[in-house]
Amino acid sequence: MNHSENAFRGSNQEYLPGLHSLQAKISNFTGKLAFEISTEDAQGRKFGNHGDSLMYEVFNRFLLESKISLVKDPKDADFLIVRPNGALLESYQFPRILAEQLSNLPDVPLVIFPSSALFRTVDPSFMFGERKSPTLWIFREKYSFDQINAQWGSRLSRKHVEILLDHDIVASGHKFVPDILGTPLKENHIVVAGRIDIEAAKNFKRAATPSKKQTNSIFLRIKRRIVSAISQNPDHLLNRIISNFIYGKRLRAAANDLLDALPPEAQNMIENHNSPIKMVDLSSQIFVTFEQYAKTIREASIVVTDRLHVALPAAIIGKQVYLVEAGYHKLTGVYQQSLKSMPNVRLVDAYSE
Repeated sequence: MNHSENAFRGSNQEYLPGLHSLQAKISNFTGKLAFEISTEDAQGRKFGNHGDSLMYEVFNRFLLESKISLVKDPKDADFLIVRPNGALLESYQFPRILAEQLSNLPDVPLVIFPSSALFRTVDPSFMFGERKSPTLWIFREKYSFDQINAQWGSRLSRKHVEILLDHDIVASGHKFVPDILGTPLKENHIVVAGRIDIEAAKNFKRAATPSKKQTNSIFLRIKRRIVSAISQNPDHLLNRIISNFIYGKRLRAAANDLLDALPPEAQNMIENHNSPIKMVDLSSQIFVTFEQYAKTIREASIVVTDRLHVALPAAIIGKQVYLVEAGYHKLTGVYQQSLKSMPNVRLVDAYSE
């Protein structure tokens, strides 16, 4: 049995936080009924990717362990919940959708489970409207916690919002991850999973102010329509083939950027490693299925990624992981909060103000 198979059975999990801290923070809601606020856009599509699907499955098991039951009618709920997510950024749709939903839901306590956030110019207190019931907004890393507290803390307090710091739910709920991913497999490749969406390092700074050329390009508009159509049915094999054809060059470029960011010793190790390299954004639903996401991580010997929820499950099951910072503080924050004790994880290009 190799090292990774041993780690898959839990030997590396001793370096990770457990669920006791989060359970203590929400102890007033243990055994109660909750209504889950929808994480869907106007077209009924759920926000997120395969990493979010893993996070949701871990969270479901946390709810079960905490004896919290979900109800279909918010009128029956003791409290409202927002699942752990990465969508609480001012540049995303979800904060506005959340505000709209809360305005139509019963005024009962709310818990936003461990998430990152970024509100540099928009006051996040708008999300809570005229609510009088208390809100627990739990952060999974200190950068988000400190930024929101320093810039918006007093306004949030006036909206009865208490902010707390904990861990990413996949890190604290690590005991569930091996069962969700599946059985160990023979290691036969190196995974380089670079993101090409709005949170990619190259895209993040310019996302808020796209140029006129970028916005009005006929090619770009056609491509957006194709991708939008594909996203309506990402599980269709032909749609995945088209997506990989459209974005193949960018996926390879993103992967090569990650490899270039590695320290020389890591580059040499990968170059001399007798394994093929797979370059694919494993977390994106338009490129792979969840089964392929899980299987590719299980078969990897080394993982290089700027996707948090590619790095986290890989680290938990004992893979050598290089976590490369992407568009803002999220990855550095989660690493420092929850992963820095893991001997098989290395942070590259740490975030700095």
